[in-house]
Amino acid sequence: MILKKMTFKIFIAILISIQAIGQNQNNFTLKGEIKDSETKYLTISNGFISSAFSKFKLTNDKNKVIDNKFIIEGEFEYPHAFRFITNTGDISGLFFIDKTEQAVYIDELGLYNSPKITNSKTNNEYVNNYLPLITNLLSEDENIKKSWNDSLSEVDKSEIIEGRKRIREEKNVVLLKYLGKNPNSFVGMWLFAENFSIYGYNTIYEDMYNAMSNELKNTYSGQGLNQKLKETRISSVNGYLPNATLLEYNGKETKVKFSDLGAKYILVDFWASYCGPCIKQFPNLLDLYKTTSREFFDILAISIDDNKTKKAWSTFLNKQSLPWKQYLDEKGFAEKLFINSVPANFLLDNEGKIVLRDFTVDELDEFLKLKETEN
Repeated sequence: MILKKMTFKIFIAILISIQAIGQNQNNFTLKGEIKDSETKYLTISNGFISSAFSKFKLTNDKNKVIDNKFIIEGEFEYPHAFRFITNTGDISGLFFIDKTEQAVYIDELGLYNSPKITNSKTNNEYVNNYLPLITNLLSEDENIKKSWNDSLSEVDKSEIIEGRKRIREEKNVVLLKYLGKNPNSFVGMWLFAENFSIYGYNTIYEDMYNAMSNELKNTYSGQGLNQKLKETRISSVNGYLPNATLLEYNGKETKVKFSDLGAKYILVDFWASYCGPCIKQFPNLLDLYKTTSREFFDILAISIDDNKTKKAWSTFLNKQSLPWKQYLDEKGFAEKLFINSVPANFLLDNEGKIVLRDFTVDELDEFLKLKETEN
């Protein structure tokens, strides 16, 4: 009887030990030191990556920096991508951490400075294997970006925008090839997730997802990517915008059916009262609006202003008196389309099919003139 009791106690002790190991196997620790003495606390965040793709827990949301040193702890099931955020508002470049104890020394924080993580195989892969593939593209993008200033002509500004867009497309091609050669790469998956989160749907993302291994596809992040691809696929060129419930400028909630708007071509323009580039294009849009008929071309504007800026949206429209329809997105329609930044736009035909997406006013003008001459 005594032996049986002892055996039972030993069994319970072993079971508790196994459970404890199971609970801790997903833990990570990041011990760090930062050169900047002004930093009082910091944390890590998924940065620009949608929360639909990330699943992690942090022991503390804010981690004190004492004598320039800090410790960040948490848990996840597989390597994740992060950025540092400090109390001074500084954000770091992308880096990766694993389910282990790692270390970092932060000499200088910057959006394009990726911290070097000691003892992280995933971050080593990013720094040593992937970044060298896009070094020239990053340098070219930085040089183009530096050439921007507000005094440039619209033609020069358009060339800069197009140049950066081209570089982004070339980086997508590099990433697709990388995933093709490294289908189990968490680096590839997270870079795909970040691009998707920032820029919205792109047909090349379908190929990126298909290039991923089943192991990656079955993770929480992989499943999230698949779901978002399904949801946003409809909003690509040749797709159709789903019906939306929006708030009219007069405060009335209304259902908008994009396949029944009347004009041959309809610009659906997503903007916000705090978006300078959005507002800057309104005069050119107004010129285009005045020189076309409503049977041929019309505009429907959707603001993504929230409760904090809703009043600014209303005040702006009162002053501007823009002639096209104005709506406020209070039900998350833009989020459903995975529109995370503005300006963003769609050009629809009279059946609601998307014929252009994310274009400049000049590109829209050229398209409409071409269509007018065809008729």
